[in-house]
Amino acid sequence: NNEGDPSRCTVWIRVRPAQFQWALIGTLVSNKEPELSLENIQASQNGSYSCWAHNTRTLRYQTSEPSDITVLESISGATFTTSPNPPITEGSSVTLTCDASGFNISRDWMKDGQHLSAGVNITFSDDKKTASINHVNKGDAGKYLCKLTNPVSSAKVEYSHRK
Repeated sequence: NNEGDPSRCTVWIRVRPAQFQWALIGTLVSNKEPELSLENIQASQNGSYSCWAHNTRTLRYQTSEPSDITVLESISGATFTTSPNPPITEGSSVTLTCDASGFNISRDWMKDGQHLSAGVNITFSDDKKTASINHVNKGDAGKYLCKLTNPVSSAKVEYSHRK
């Protein structure tokens, strides 16, 4: 489910009267109905939900099979920063950082509309959050773009390095 979307889980128990209690990863949730509705769902509601039913007449308990809910958070707050701050002098080094909030974000770097890959003077962090340019030269000038994607959204941020 996408963050903010409603979600619904239902457990059907045939023998009445029954009392119900829902749990998220073993922690009780304040719902005592056979149906659990999660409104305006947030990433903090990720996890395995189960329902415990207690029949007050037979004094029997039954627990549902767990139901896993994964909330996918959209990308937000995408930013592009440089360190050190411009102007960047020839021969120095610069780190470009592409940051955002969200779930399972992948990044793709571009320079002047072309895919940017690691090379003699360009390295990326393992998560591709940062691109470092060592010994900056005139050929490094241009428009840098970071494309961020996850299963539910995408974003772009850019930076122009002038000659």
